[in-house]
Amino acid sequence: MRISLFIFIVLIFRCTFAQVSLNYSNSIEIIEKKFKSDTISNNLLLLPLLSLNFELNSNPALSNFINLKKNTISINLNDYYNSSKEFVNHISRFNFLIFNFSKRKSDKIYSFGSEIVSFSEATVDTRLIKLINDGNYQYLNQNLSFGPENFFRSQNYVSLFFGYSQNLMSNFYCSAKINLIKGMYNTGLNISEFNVLSETGLDSNSNPYLINFNTQSNYYNNRGQNLISNLGISVDLEIGYDFRPNLDFYLKVEDFGYINWEEYNYRIDGDFEFSGVDFNLEENLGLEFSNLVDSIFDEFSSTQFTTTKYRFNPYVFNFGAVYNFQNLNNNLNFDFELQKLKTGFLVTYSLRYYKYFPAHNIVITPTYRLNKFSYTNLSLLIYKRWQNNFLSSIYFGNLFSPVINPQSNSTVLGCGFGILF
Repeated sequence: MRISLFIFIVLIFRCTFAQVSLNYSNSIEIIEKKFKSDTISNNLLLLPLLSLNFELNSNPALSNFINLKKNTISINLNDYYNSSKEFVNHISRFNFLIFNFSKRKSDKIYSFGSEIVSFSEATVDTRLIKLINDGNYQYLNQNLSFGPENFFRSQNYVSLFFGYSQNLMSNFYCSAKINLIKGMYNTGLNISEFNVLSETGLDSNSNPYLINFNTQSNYYNNRGQNLISNLGISVDLEIGYDFRPNLDFYLKVEDFGYINWEEYNYRIDGDFEFSGVDFNLEENLGLEFSNLVDSIFDEFSSTQFTTTKYRFNPYVFNFGAVYNFQNLNNNLNFDFELQKLKTGFLVTYSLRYYKYFPAHNIVITPTYRLNKFSYTNLSLLIYKRWQNNFLSSIYFGNLFSPVINPQSNSTVLGCGFGILF
């Protein structure tokens, strides 16, 4: 696997074409694209610790069940359940740029930098939320079964990247970047099977209630915090093609690679039946309950083992087209995006209108985004070039979703600041 990835990277760096297609999806990318299309400036420095992008997809919307009052955060599980569908889903991605420097030499552009990436994903059956919040009364004599669609995972890593692009041909453009990755933390919970059965037997002489539950689950978190542990590699690649003078196509992939995680794994496998506590007046009730708790912990005690596992990064794939209008100050961009999830992909369609005001060196880009979390997400990106050498951009979304569709949302925001010299 390492050899094949190395060959793939070599092929990427041998493929260096030209003509920058002005497509972008966040506040950092537009600054980089503007620099690559500008033949006057030779150096670009994205200001350290001031550039970031954040995306949150949530169903239900966080505002439906999280309250913030007097610096206290509270979660209302009843509101959480009432505002949810069959499953609740939460996906977040955060990119924080530590630094990024690009240098132009003749028709070549070299870049290097570092960034922090955090990604989290969770899916939970709403019946499990109701069981936790309201108890098992409404599920008497029903076998509740929860499967692998219930899970949580979160990871964070730092990358050191090196990029290269070159202008050679008139109708092709190719840019590549290699990312050397150091994993910081990685944790997750996978439920293979979890069953709960509550039975009533009011006509019997024994305890009228019987509860049986069993589970097969796995919890993991990373181990080894030294410099050479949890290492990985990934690549970014973009290819653009000028199909016609006013029509461009592009293909992009971001963070395609893996991390070799050193992990602690905890396997939980147990089956327990509870029909009450039998005791007489001469026995200690507290002691009997203590013995019951010990029995439960013994039955569901976890088995710990260490392992090393390759886990793919949550890469993002984009394919799109850019239509350039006659005055060259405006274009229309249609983008199709696939974000890798634990099971499948998150599909997002975007339609962007690029409007450039040359007298003020301002670009305004409204974007309509559509995915399963939101059908009404209108975002806005504003780019400004100040005094020919300072660049700024701000990107914020979810302008209409809280009003039109408060049950779910898809939020994006970001900012970027750079200096040309």
